[in-house]
Amino acid sequence: MIRSNILSLTLLVMSVFPATQAAAQTKAAVVIGNANYEGAPLDNPHNDAGLLAATLTELGFDVTLYYDVTTEQVPLLKEKIVATLAEADIGILYYAGHGLQYKDENLLLPVDTDLTSAVGISDAGITLSDMLSSVTINENGVKIVILDACRNPLVPDGSP
Repeated sequence: MIRSNILSLTLLVMSVFPATQAAAQTKAAVVIGNANYEGAPLDNPHNDAGLLAATLTELGFDVTLYYDVTTEQVPLLKEKIVATLAEADIGILYYAGHGLQYKDENLLLPVDTDLTSAVGISDAGITLSDMLSSVTINENGVKIVILDACRNPLVPDGSP
């Protein structure tokens, strides 16, 4: 599945920027693969993130790859996203891991999130709107965000 997505992404990027212009463009990507959640590990994020990072590197992107981002690392991750993608002519943010909805907000979860508590999830979760703001802080160029996450709503008592 991810291979066909990568092919689609490659075709999209090449159709937006013809080959003659692509060489002069700055291309950057931040790729995140969160898999090692305590009590709820995932099988594919490391493989998918690694494959996408390798493919984007082959396409000439400056790629920063993160595996298993923790809550403590989130502020540095946000800074890296702004620094890497804001000025890029083509910027890609890819996230694979757990995601869910809580109180009308979409959350991407660090691997050390307390998944037994709605408060723990909402406190640790990275809001999708915050991540999109980080990616689009500078409106220059084309920015692509790819989310490879399930998104489960939490019911009011906090149980999934």
